[in-house]
Amino acid sequence: MSSSIFLLIFIFNIHTILTAPPSLTSYDDKVNALLSKMTDEEKAGQMTQITINLILKDASKPWDQIEVDPVKLAAAIQDYKVGSILNVAETGAYSVDQWHDIIGKVQDEAQRSRLQIPILYGIDSIHGANYIRDSVLFPQATGLAATFNTTLAHELGKIVAHQTRAAGITWNFHPQVDIGRQKLWPRLWETFGEDVKLVKDMGRAYTEGMQGDDLTSRESVAACLKHYVGYGLPLTGRDRTPAWIDERHMLEYFLPPFEESIRAGAVSVMINSGEVNGIPGHANYHLLTEVLKEKYQFHGFTVSDWEDIKRLHTREQTAATEKEAVRQAVMAGVDMSMVPFDFSFYNLTLECVKDGSIPRSRLDDAVRRILRVKYALGLFDGRNAWPDSSALATFNKPEYDETNLQAAREGITLLKNSGNVLPLLNSKITTANKLIVTGPTSNVLTSLNGGWSYTWQGNDESIYPQNLRNKTILESLRARLGATRIEYYNSSSFNQLLDINNLLNAAQSASYIVVCLGEQAYTETPGNINDLTLDDAQLRLVEQIRNRTQIPIITVLVQGRPRIIRRIVDLSSAIIMMYLPGMEGGRALADVLLGDYNPSGRLPITYPKYNHHLSTYDYKLTENRVGNFIDVEFEFGHGLSYTTFDYSNLNVASQLEWNAQLTITLDVRNSGTAQGDHTVLLYVSDLYRTVTPPNKELKGYKKLSLQVGQQTQVQFNLRRDDLSFIGIDLTRQTEPGIFTVTVGSLAANFTLAAEQTTTNSESASVDKLCTKAINPYQFTKVRLWAEEGNYFNFCGHPVFYYDSVVRDRSAMSKPTLLLLHGYPTSSIDWICMRDELEKRFHIVAPDYIGYGLSAKPILFSYTISSQVNMLEKLMSSLKLNQFHIMAHDVGDSIAQEMLARQIDDRKFLILSVVFLNGGLFPESHRPFFMMKILKIDILGAIIQNIAPLSVFASGINRVFGPSTKRSKLELDEMTHLLFYNAPYNLIQRLQCYLNERVKHRDRWVDAMNRVQSFKENPICMRLINGPIDPISGKHMVHRYRQIITNPDTCLLDANIGHYPNLEDPANTLKHFFDFHKSL
Repeated sequence: MSSSIFLLIFIFNIHTILTAPPSLTSYDDKVNALLSKMTDEEKAGQMTQITINLILKDASKPWDQIEVDPVKLAAAIQDYKVGSILNVAETGAYSVDQWHDIIGKVQDEAQRSRLQIPILYGIDSIHGANYIRDSVLFPQATGLAATFNTTLAHELGKIVAHQTRAAGITWNFHPQVDIGRQKLWPRLWETFGEDVKLVKDMGRAYTEGMQGDDLTSRESVAACLKHYVGYGLPLTGRDRTPAWIDERHMLEYFLPPFEESIRAGAVSVMINSGEVNGIPGHANYHLLTEVLKEKYQFHGFTVSDWEDIKRLHTREQTAATEKEAVRQAVMAGVDMSMVPFDFSFYNLTLECVKDGSIPRSRLDDAVRRILRVKYALGLFDGRNAWPDSSALATFNKPEYDETNLQAAREGITLLKNSGNVLPLLNSKITTANKLIVTGPTSNVLTSLNGGWSYTWQGNDESIYPQNLRNKTILESLRARLGATRIEYYNSSSFNQLLDINNLLNAAQSASYIVVCLGEQAYTETPGNINDLTLDDAQLRLVEQIRNRTQIPIITVLVQGRPRIIRRIVDLSSAIIMMYLPGMEGGRALADVLLGDYNPSGRLPITYPKYNHHLSTYDYKLTENRVGNFIDVEFEFGHGLSYTTFDYSNLNVASQLEWNAQLTITLDVRNSGTAQGDHTVLLYVSDLYRTVTPPNKELKGYKKLSLQVGQQTQVQFNLRRDDLSFIGIDLTRQTEPGIFTVTVGSLAANFTLAAEQTTTNSESASVDKLCTKAINPYQFTKVRLWAEEGNYFNFCGHPVFYYDSVVRDRSAMSKPTLLLLHGYPTSSIDWICMRDELEKRFHIVAPDYIGYGLSAKPILFSYTISSQVNMLEKLMSSLKLNQFHIMAHDVGDSIAQEMLARQIDDRKFLILSVVFLNGGLFPESHRPFFMMKILKIDILGAIIQNIAPLSVFASGINRVFGPSTKRSKLELDEMTHLLFYNAPYNLIQRLQCYLNERVKHRDRWVDAMNRVQSFKENPICMRLINGPIDPISGKHMVHRYRQIITNPDTCLLDANIGHYPNLEDPANTLKHFFDFHKSL
C-alpha cells in the first residue's frame, strides 16, 4: 500500500510541475549576463516606453500615409536607449503590411544598438486585434462574460494572439481583470463583470489563450493584466477618480482575479491610473511590491498607464517635482514608464540613480524583469522579433468569423419576453405588415464595437474597413428578410428626437417594431456621465411609439453600461441586452430575433432600476431588511430562453469534512419546445460567520446544450477553500458551520465540519510523507513557545513572532534584540538562550514567511528582500526603530541585506550585529549535495513530497557536532515545524537564498565594511562560529578575516557545529555579552 501511495504522489507531482507555466526566472542566467554589461543609460532606456508618434514623420496624416522617420527612430533607440514602443497614431489602425514595415524598421534599428536588445512593442488588442485593419472584432469583455463560456474566452484569446503577433506585435495590454462593480464607470464594459469567480475564470482563460504553452511561438503574445488594482470602483463613477476600498474588500474582491491570472502565467501588469485610499496606484509600494511582487511571487514587470508617472506631479500632486514623481513611482514598484510623449523619464531616472534616491539595485530589478519577458518571448532568438512575412496569408481564417458570430450569439441576453413575442414570426412580416427598425444604434457599426475599435474612442466609422461581412443591425435584418419587408426610420439620435411622425404613422400597420437604443462608442474619461439613466430622447422614442400603437415593441440595448430604462420596461414586449457585441453583433441579433439561435446569455452584472441603488448581487443581508430593500431591474445571472429548463433532484450531502470534497448533483431537463443552451448557476450562502456574510456567492456554473426533452445530471464539487473569506485579522480563513446551496429555486443545507486535531497515536512516527500528519503542536516545547508568541499580518499572510513583552512587560525599557533564525528551522532555535537574553534585552524573534509557525503560501517570492520587507513592517508595527541583531544561517543573509539597506536608506537604526554560522560568502559556503538537489525546480518538489521525514531529520543532524547531535524528539520538533502547512514545493522555493547570496555577494560584503565606518552610529559586528560545521565552519571564519575590515571573530569549542545557539548556548552567550560590553 505504501509503495502505491509513494508512486501516486510521485506521478502527481511530476504532472503538476511539468504542466505548470514556464518560470520567468529560468531566464535569469541570460538576463544577469546581459545586465552585467549594461550601463545606467541602457538600463534607464529599457524602462522607458514611448508612443509611436515620436518616431513618425507626421502622426497627423491619414492611417495609410503613415511613415517612420529614421532620424527620430535612431534618436529614440541610440540616444535614449528606449526599450519599448506602443500604440498607433490618432488617425487609426494600420494594415498588416504597414505593421510589418513599422516593426521591421524598429527592430532593425535596435540591432544597430550596442547590445542589440530588441524592442518590446505593445498594443491594446482588447476585443480582437482592433488596431490592425481587417482583424476580427469580438464582443467586448462584458458581453463575453455573459456567455459564461471560458472555453470560448480561451479561444478568443488564441485568435487575438495570432492576429496581433501576425502583425509583428508581441505584447498585448489585455485582459482587464479589475472587477467591475461601479455601474457608472466608463470602462465597465472592459471588465468581465461584478463577480469574483467569473472574472477570475474568464481572466485566466483569456490569459492562457493568448500566451499559450510557449511564448516564443508566433501564435502567442505576452498578456498584460490591467488595471492593478481597484481602478473599477471610483467613488464618483468617473474615470481616474479616487476609489475608497478597505483592505478586506481589496483582498476579497479586487485582488483575487489578478492573483489567478498571475498563477496562469501572465508576464506583465499595467497599473491603476487612479488612487485607492488616498495613495495613487503608481506610488503604492504596498500593492505593487509587497502584494504583487512578493506575496504573489510575480516575476514579470509592471508598466504605468498613459503618462501617469508625470501625473503624480501634475494631477495627484504627491510629488512636488517631476523628478520626485519618477522616484516615487520607481521605488513603489513601477518597472516601465509609459511616458509617452518625451524622454523625460529616461533623464530623470538617471538623475535619481546618480544622486542615490533610486538605488542601482532597484534599477537592476526593474530591468531584469523587463528582460525576462523579452527572453521569454524569444525576441533574442534569430528573427523572432521581426514580423513573419508569411503571416498575411493566414491572418484571417474563415473559422474566425464563425467563432466571432458564436461569441456574439452566446452573449446576447434576453431580459424580457412577454407572451413569447420572440422569436419573431417570419410569416407575420410582409410587405404590407413590415418590420420597422429604428433607434440610434440600429444602423451604426461603432456602437456595436465600442471604444478601442480602430481608434481610441472607436467612434469614427469612416475609417472602418469596407467589406461585406461588416453589417449593422439594420443591414443584417435586411440581408435575412429582404429590403421590401423592412422599413427603417432614423427617428432619434442618441440625445435628440428627430422627426418621428412618419415612424408613428407607419407603426399602425407594422408587424413588429425593433427599437435599438444604447450608447455611442466611448472609453475612459470621454465616457464619463452624471446620470446612469438612458438619454431622455431615447426613452421618449419608445413612449411615443407605445402611445400610438399596441404593436409589439422589441427594445434592443447596445450599450457598455446598464443604463436605467425603468420608464420603458413595461412598454416593451421584449428586451434584449447586447452589450457591445462586436462586428458580428448585427448578424447575431438577426439570428436571435428570427429564432435561428436560442439566446442563452446571462447578465454578468446586476441591472439597476434606480440611479442611487447600484448594488451588486452579493449584497449584505442588512441591505435587504425592513426599511432597506434591494430593488433591481434584472438580477445578476438573469437571462431567458425560447425554451424552458426544469431543475430537480438536488442532492447535497449533509456534511463536508474539513479536508474532503462535497459533491452536489441535480437533474436539468429541457422541458420546452426548442433546443437550447443553458448555464446552471450554483450559489452558496454562509449562514453565520465572524465577518458578516453576503446573501449569496457564485461558486460554480456549468453550460449545457440540451435537445427538446433531453435530461442530464449536472455535478458540482465544493471544497473547504471554496467557502473561505477574509477574516477579522485580514487573512483568508474558513469557519465551520451551516451553508445553503441554491440552484434556481432549489436549495439545501450542509454543514462544514470542524478540523480534526491529530492524536498522539496518529502522529507518533516522524517517518510519514511530508504532506501528511504534520502537527508541531503535539510537542510541548513548541506548544508553549507558540502560546507566548503573537501574529501580525504581512501581505495577507500571518507571521508568527516571539516577543518577550508577553512574559515581561518591563522588557520595553530594555534595548531591543532582533533574533534571526536559520534555514530550515525557526525562531524556537533561540529557546536555549532566551532566559539569559531576556535579562538584558527586549527580544523579538520572528518565524520568516515559509518557516515554522508562519504562513507558507504557494505564491510568495521567499526572497531575502521579501523577508527583510516583512521584518521592516514587523518592527515598524511594534514601533521599534532601533535594535541590535543576532543572526544565524539564512538569518546572516537577511542581516546582510538589512545592512545594505542602511547604506541606501536608514529606515531603522541597526546598532550592532552578531553573526553565527552561516553562508556569509558564497565562495566559502559548502552546501551538501542534497541541498543542491533540493534547489532544482522539479527534483526539489518531488523529493519534498516523496521522501519520509526521517530523511530531512537526518540531513539536519549532519550539521551538528559529533557530541551535540539532536535527539529523536528534537528532530521531530524541527521537521514538523518545517513541513507544517507547507505547499508541495516549499523546500525548493526556500532555497532561493543560495542564489541570492551569489547575486548580492559584492553588495552585501561592501555594506559590511562600509557600515563600520559610518560617521554617525557606526555598526559593530562579531562572528561567533562553531568550527566543525561542514557547511560554514572555521573555513568561513578564515574568509571573514580576509575580506572584512576590523574582523572580530570568536571560535567555539572544536566539537561545535552549525548551531552554536543550540549546541553551546552558554559560551555563545558569553561571547555575545562580552561583545556588547565593548560597545
